[in-house]
Amino acid sequence: MADQEDAPFCASCFIYFTDDREEAEMLLHNDPYYRNGLYAETHLRRFRPAAGRWVGGVTW
Repeated sequence: MADQEDAPFCASCFIYFTDDREEAEMLLHNDPYYRNGLYAETHLRRFRPAAGRWVGGVTW
């Protein structure tokens, strides 16, 4: 994710398919980039899907 077309990289987004926060934390903490300190900060937030397999529909 970048702020502008030519801007340097500024963010990542991971979506973990789980209802368990501890499992999501484990998945994040086992990520090799996380383990090697690539991210200055991380935040876990609930994802509220509107389409795709999460709500029984198709993924485009």
